[in-house]
Amino acid sequence: MRKFQKPIFLNHNILISLFIFLFPGFTYLWHKHCILSRARKESFPPTPTAVSVGFFLGRKKACYKTMSFGLNKPHCISLLVLVLTFLLVIPNHALPQDSGDDSHSKSLLILPFRFNSEVNISELVSFIDHANKTVKQTIESLGSDYQIKTEKDLKAEPPEAFSKMDDNQAIEIARKNDVDLAIFGFLTVEDGQYRFRGYMWAKSSDRCVVTTDIRVENIHALPGILQTFLAASARRLHGTAKLPFYRGDSQTSGAFQQTGRPSALVSIPKNTGPWRSPEMPLAISSIDIGDLDGDGKNETVFVDDSGITISRFESGGLRPLTRYSQLPAIYISAEAQDLDGDGIAELILCYQLPQGLESCVMSYKNMSLTVLKRFPNIVLKSNVEPSLGDKPVLLGQKVDTDEIFSGNMIYYQMREGLPEEVGSIRLPAGTFLLSYASGFIGAKKEFLRLILSQDQRLMAFDAENRLLAIRQDRIYGINRRLRIATKSGFKNVAFPGRILISRSSGDGFNELLLVKQVDSACLVEALGWEGDKFVDKWKTVTSQGIIADFLIRDFKNEGSDSLVLIQVNPLLFPNLTGFKSVVFAYDILP
Repeated sequence: MRKFQKPIFLNHNILISLFIFLFPGFTYLWHKHCILSRARKESFPPTPTAVSVGFFLGRKKACYKTMSFGLNKPHCISLLVLVLTFLLVIPNHALPQDSGDDSHSKSLLILPFRFNSEVNISELVSFIDHANKTVKQTIESLGSDYQIKTEKDLKAEPPEAFSKMDDNQAIEIARKNDVDLAIFGFLTVEDGQYRFRGYMWAKSSDRCVVTTDIRVENIHALPGILQTFLAASARRLHGTAKLPFYRGDSQTSGAFQQTGRPSALVSIPKNTGPWRSPEMPLAISSIDIGDLDGDGKNETVFVDDSGITISRFESGGLRPLTRYSQLPAIYISAEAQDLDGDGIAELILCYQLPQGLESCVMSYKNMSLTVLKRFPNIVLKSNVEPSLGDKPVLLGQKVDTDEIFSGNMIYYQMREGLPEEVGSIRLPAGTFLLSYASGFIGAKKEFLRLILSQDQRLMAFDAENRLLAIRQDRIYGINRRLRIATKSGFKNVAFPGRILISRSSGDGFNELLLVKQVDSACLVEALGWEGDKFVDKWKTVTSQGIIADFLIRDFKNEGSDSLVLIQVNPLLFPNLTGFKSVVFAYDILP
């Protein structure tokens, strides 16, 4: 076990030696200071002879005599003897000591990775040895404040307790030994595949805060999976660096000109900004904002293909809180919505698996996400439906059927902390739930159901699903397709993106906001509603790249809303070099 090492200057004998060595020098300097101070206080005649060379030579000689006399004073010798006696007599334990007691610091237990399989493959045994050495070296090199323990430090545990240990037994060992964190893992061969499972358990939440569970067919992929697990564990120990935001181009007039930089400058009424992030080397596809832990501050959820990142804006930047992913899932959307009215938002995820689309409802606590319930072959989204009350309700759309676009949706309610199916509701035919919105729009606050159809046209319906208007001359959203498995085979479903109903112009009325793609650029367009038609309100200037998602919410936790845009800029060869994403935030003034 690695312990705190006592500094050398706290050794009792070394303190005595240092004192004996330094005491005469300090005494000499002190007496010199006293004599020179007394000499300066004497009155010197203001005549040229007072500064003559002979005068000062005489005073200097007198000073030396006085200093020599002072060093021979009995009280100096007495002081030296007294201090030496004190240092020799004082108990050794009265000085700071390393007692070896680690109870005051946090502890991290590293249990060896186990190979749980009847098939003994020499390559896997070698990899287990490599994994154990790498995990220990990596955690020790992180320089954390945790006292690191291994199985050798657990004297009360018999050796057989580790030989056939599973994940539940490993957690029990961690609880029994009262450690704060525990790292353990397993490697098995199942159905011809290698399964790697790595865990980090935390005492604070009594659950695994890092879980890596991946199956691969090639044994040479295991080292990369191990590094993925170690990177997630390192982020849990030390966190991730805060993403700073800074002021971009300032607003000089009602309309902006392109600057050549990848920026999404907007000309919405009454706004300041933009705040922008540095470029991030990934393609963010979705964003949502809400209070996930009930502390009164909003968290921001970013979605990319491989997982989700939960962050919080504070002190001028985004501080990452946790990262969640589960291979081989490809994540599509995330929504933060309070489904049970307790003031804490649940997280609704939609992702694609090899066998089809799936959604889940999760809770966030102590920087950890817990799946409350999974919904195979169902897309989930919350919406306002007057027939079901004035608060958003959770709806689900079955996608493994040939009648995906029939408009029949499942209605869920939270019961005992879990979403349960309680009924059904009919939406307009042609609805894909992720590109659907409903609410009260315009000066007359008319209730509309809005969809982006499979040919990306905007359509408006009333509460009885009667068609009111359609924008035939414009295509909205981005060209994005989801491959969905149905009973009759795979089907490509258009997912143009978000329809947002919000107030942004300051006139007190809800508007309709959508992304519009123009050649290789994008913009956000705001529409109003007058009687039976859409009317143009405002729009952003075109910006190179793709506006993958946008939202109006209290992003900076300052009590005021911001228009947040996610701009993705593909590089010259995106399949080889990847994408870059930038987050923009414009403060909307009241």
